[in-house]
Amino acid sequence: MPEAAKRYWLFGGECYYAAGLHDGRGMYDTIAEAVAEGTRQRGVSGSARLRDVYEWWHVVDIATGNIVAGSESQAYGAAALTPEQTGGET
Repeated sequence: MPEAAKRYWLFGGECYYAAGLHDGRGMYDTIAEAVAEGTRQRGVSGSARLRDVYEWWHVVDIATGNIVAGSESQAYGAAALTPEQTGGET
């Protein structure tokens, strides 16, 4: 299981629920790779519009257990992330 050694884990899903480890979306070597997947968009069927793949997402550094990046919106009932975590100003 070589992927388990990757340090940054992406979690994401729809805003109305969070299912813990079931929301795992991938493991990455770098924060940038995980963020790129978290912010990925896809075309809406039959339309030229794009939408986010995940309504909420966050990246966990498994070495520290901290959320190191994430979307401004989080799952219903989850704590908001800090500006540092969402890429905003401090």
